[in-house]
Amino acid sequence: MKLYTVIKTLREEHELTQEELARKSDLTRGYISRMEAGNYTEGSPSIRTLQKIARGLSVPLEIILNKAGITQEDYIQSADTPTFLRAKYDFNKEQIKEVEQYIDYVKEKLKGR
Repeated sequence: MKLYTVIKTLREEHELTQEELARKSDLTRGYISRMEAGNYTEGSPSIRTLQKIARGLSVPLEIILNKAGITQEDYIQSADTPTFLRAKYDFNKEQIKEVEQYIDYVKEKLKGR
């Protein structure tokens, strides 16, 4: 089952409107609506966002991921670098930028070898 289908199904099973889930998840109704329609980019939603949704649904994140046929570790490993850093280490945007600059520095150093 697709991730967005799992979230919509769980929301309906818990008899929540998109507005109620958004409020409980500290997200916007528009975001919930777009997600349930499958309108999100690669590497999105982040683990942090999925955790908010899981809290809003009062279910463990693992239930959502398992119903979608993925593990949390698989999701993190398949994510792009900023998503990975946010999910795995809870870095903010500034910290992510610093890590990416360091990665670029290391890449340049390795080219010289």
